[in-house]
Amino acid sequence: MRYKVKACQRQRNGFDCGVFAIAFATSLAHGEDPSKLTYVPSQLRKHLAACMELERLTPFPSKISADNEGIREKIVKEPIYCICRRSSYLVGGSEMVECEDCFEWFHDECVEDFPESEDTRWICDMCKCKL
Repeated sequence: MRYKVKACQRQRNGFDCGVFAIAFATSLAHGEDPSKLTYVPSQLRKHLAACMELERLTPFPSKISADNEGIREKIVKEPIYCICRRSSYLVGGSEMVECEDCFEWFHDECVEDFPESEDTRWICDMCKCKL
């Protein structure tokens, strides 16, 4: 799997990550590209509180920015596994097992017969069908 990581404004402290994430998601939902915006940090929480009171998310205070123009986006490659075709990391800390026939890796939540022990020889359903 390949995806682009765009250069976006970063928080300047250790506690605004949540409100920045909500501002980015709200911009995306309104068809705006957060990588082309500069948000006004001092107004983000106040705006979020107003949105919660109105029960409607509106775009956060921002201006179109050229600050991120010089920063290149990054291409990230991540291997995918399993029948679900996701990465090795799943929310909740999934365990994985390797099929001893095809050498593909599978998440514990995606296979019904996940082995109890690491010492157990395990073969995936697709390889079992070939036998």
